[in-house]
Amino acid sequence: MNDNGSERIRGLLAPLTLWIATVVIWLPWLGNVPLRDWDEGIVASVARATSQQSGLRWLLALKHAGEPYLNKPPGLHWLIGTSIQTWGEGEWAVRVIPALVSTLAVPLLVLLRREFSRDQHGEQSALTAGLVLMTLLPMARHGRLAMLDGSLVSCSLMLWLGWLRSRRHLRSAALAGLGGSGVLLLKPPALLGFAAIILVMEVLERLSQPPLNQTHPSRQHSLKNVERMGWLLLGISPGLAWHLWHGWWRGLDALVMWGGQGLSRLTTVVEGNQGGWLVPITEVLEGGW
Repeated sequence: MNDNGSERIRGLLAPLTLWIATVVIWLPWLGNVPLRDWDEGIVASVARATSQQSGLRWLLALKHAGEPYLNKPPGLHWLIGTSIQTWGEGEWAVRVIPALVSTLAVPLLVLLRREFSRDQHGEQSALTAGLVLMTLLPMARHGRLAMLDGSLVSCSLMLWLGWLRSRRHLRSAALAGLGGSGVLLLKPPALLGFAAIILVMEVLERLSQPPLNQTHPSRQHSLKNVERMGWLLLGISPGLAWHLWHGWWRGLDALVMWGGQGLSRLTTVVEGNQGGWLVPITEVLEGGW
């Protein structure tokens, strides 16, 4: 094995070790308490009803009474439904898949932090970030429940990791696309915010770079951008394909998860939750540090 291969294995050892430790800490006793919070009950019932459908209808989220479920895409519900069909309807079977997906956030955060600095200080900061996330109570609690929050964190980190790495390795943009597909199949309006941030980052980076010279001709630079976007579209195509198919199948009702249950949460009261647009701001100020 060459030096690059050995270095790559050593680089994966730390995040892999933290991931195993997270699994050991998070997975035990998942079935010790009944499903809590109204979110878990809804997610479990939708997952069970959706998994009982046959043919292409399995791709459509349904409520327990067979009514269309329009609040969220069924990305996580498919996985939970498969778990229920395999291991039964116990609390452990309902929670194990969201918990496993959530644990991936820890190694992904370590790898993401490394992208900002690759020296010894950066490695220490990356490991510290992973340990903090592994033991952070909101993440450990919500990540172990049958809720979308922990899985959304994992998909978001995958998106950012792939996008930052694609600056050096164009094919890593496919990883960013897969993270985007995950977001589209969990909470699609969130992808609009991520896209806006990426756009701002790219504009600021362009403004900070010196003009292209003969060593880096503009034609070559443009071709690299086209290839990067191609890999991104390849990764995000599953999420986009589902939303296009969902729109074709359900028509205007498919927009509920974008408007009525998505962006409107920032401006109006949804399902009796008070606060409107102040809630996201106060949550960032409270826990964003």
